Amino acid sequence: MSNQQERLETVIDRAWIAGCMECDGSFSLHKNKNKVQKGTQYFQIQPSMTFVNTDRELVKQFKEALNRLDIPHNLCVRDQLGIGTKPIYQFQISGLKRSNRVLPLIMPYLRGIKRKKAELMYKFTKYRLSVTPNVKYGETEEKIFNDFYSLAQESSETICQTPESEDIVRTA
Repeated sequence: MSNQQERLETVIDRAWIAGCMECDGSFSLHKNKNKVQKGTQYFQIQPSMTFVNTDRELVKQFKEALNRLDIPHNLCVRDQLGIGTKPIYQFQISGLKRSNRVLPLIMPYLRGIKRKKAELMYKFTKYRLSVTPNVKYGETEEKIFNDFYSLAQESSETICQTPESEDIVRTA
């Protein structure tokens, strides 16, 4: 296979992964409370990307694309209860280093709110990897975290346009 063909396949994989994340994926910053020392509550913020689907062939192709791009990930398969239900496949890419590595690969192909969330997550990971490990979080991280969840609140609204009119209805 030529280098040009390999580069094209890499671009296609990156764009395809971004499309899957756009449809059935999520970007999140988890704030975990740690122990209290000398009256101060410590916490940790962990970036995480999740892709969930039940289509076995799509999941297989998603995994192959991640492997071709050498993206470390975890895959969890959960069986649903009930007759005729399919297993749920959940991919997880989490942590500062993994997120910092993956986000620049897929961000150019994301659109809308998920792109904004990915950009904030990348800003967070880049910043945290640039400071000395185990340094307490400061205003920079808190602002990124708050901006991220402002977007999350914004994206949780459902916007519907009725066929009969131009009215837009917002529901939570």
